Amino acid sequence: MNQAEKAELLEQLEQWNKKDEYSRCIRAIEAIPEQERGYLLTVKLSRAYSNLAVLGDHGEHGTDGEVDGDLIRHAIELLESVRAQGENDPYWNARMGYSCLMAYRFAAQASKHRMSCRSSSFGRKYLNSRYNSVSELLMVVPERKVAPKSLPVRSCMVRMAKSMFSAF
Repeated sequence: MNQAEKAELLEQLEQWNKKDEYSRCIRAIEAIPEQERGYLLTVKLSRAYSNLAVLGDHGEHGTDGEVDGDLIRHAIELLESVRAQGENDPYWNARMGYSCLMAYRFAAQASKHRMSCRSSSFGRKYLNSRYNSVSELLMVVPERKVAPKSLPVRSCMVRMAKSMFSAF
């Protein structure tokens, strides 16, 4: 992909992002071989995944507060894959902070849902099936706090705060 094509794609991604068409962003970026994407497109792909996880296309999840744990986990994995290039970039830090915050939100909603469903046998079966996928993303630490696996929430939040304030 030459520079003109890349610039055109980046502009198109911004337009789709403004229109809440995150799936289109994902399809367009993933059509490019991973080894050719580079840092910026990988971060943009992570943004699309995290926005899709939290908001959904055209805001379909914007009001229900639900977060798709698998998508947010993938967004974090993408950012981790370019950590070396991004850890001093305020934009990368803001995206990582947002994704970690949303992973924490997902953990909180899963924990709340687990507590409300414990009383029925149907609820326990549902939780057991749901928690198999949740446990891949999260771990419950002894103090009953929930944190993304291998990504301490506090350090993600500190990183996000630093990147937000360094922009001013």
